[in-house]
Amino acid sequence: MANARAQVLRQSEVLAQNRLIGLWEVPTPVQKVKALKLLRRMNVSNIHVKVVKP
Repeated sequence: MANARAQVLRQSEVLAQNRLIGLWEVPTPVQKVKALKLLRRMNVSNIHVKVVKP
């Protein structure tokens, strides 16, 4: 899990440096909720989450 959190921080940092917004695509609404909780816990606001059909 530490690797996943480190990756989130790296993604957020690169997006911030380039003034971009990231988009994570997840397969289910449950995954979306989990992703949003993780991003909120880590104070990341430049990554959005969207549910897409696999």
